[in-house]
Amino acid sequence: MTVITKTQINSPYLNLLCDRQPFARADICGCLKYPDINGTSEFYATPMGVLVITEVSGLPSGDRAWNECQIFGFYINEDVENSKCFQKLSRISSIFPPLFCQGGYAWSSHITDGLYISELIGKTLIIDDSAGEQIAFGTVCSTK
Repeated sequence: MTVITKTQINSPYLNLLCDRQPFARADICGCLKYPDINGTSEFYATPMGVLVITEVSGLPSGDRAWNECQIFGFYINEDVENSKCFQKLSRISSIFPPLFCQGGYAWSSHITDGLYISELIGKTLIIDDSAGEQIAFGTVCSTK
């Protein structure tokens, strides 16, 4: 197995991740109807904004073949309490790029310059399906 060292990386984003822990993290789990969903979102402070890296498995793929992509909504809500059943959403504070899922698995990364990590702490991260049904959630917590 080849090991890549920090000096071999020629990317400002990857250099930011070498030997660094995220400033915040959300452990994602599915609601009662989707107990197999689990994953994480990690939040890194960078000079360009907040780098968000998300990995989720167990997403519903329905009748789709393993090689057909499915799209899920992905956003931060102001003050929904984590529960296995969502009652209502209060205010969406940030909409992230959608999660593209293949075979029940999604991985994404993006930079958002409209938020600070301190604004994300305690907020609820939500994933919903194409019909708008909330299927998974996680609370953003500080790792420091």
